[in-house]
Amino acid sequence: MVLIAWNIHRTFEARLLLKNQVNLDTGVLNIINTKGYNQHFVVMHESLRLYLKEYDENISIFYPNRKYFFPNGLNEYYSRYWLQNKAMFLTNEW
Repeated sequence: MVLIAWNIHRTFEARLLLKNQVNLDTGVLNIINTKGYNQHFVVMHESLRLYLKEYDENISIFYPNRKYFFPNGLNEYYSRYWLQNKAMFLTNEW
């Protein structure tokens, strides 16, 4: 969920990212599920690419055939409700 924290205005798009939409070799995100139904390509900063590459290696141990890049405990995407509650919690904590 670090990508979500990194770029908070794209949270709902990030939670729906499929694993095959994240290219950790080139650092390009292929974002398909957007508000305007347009496809976007987002280039990650090198530090984020390296961080997500390490995340991918670690999460793949638990979810080797995952569909979503950021799976929840059920190997699905995080719900909008979960994300809204998490954002409220983080806002109150900071």
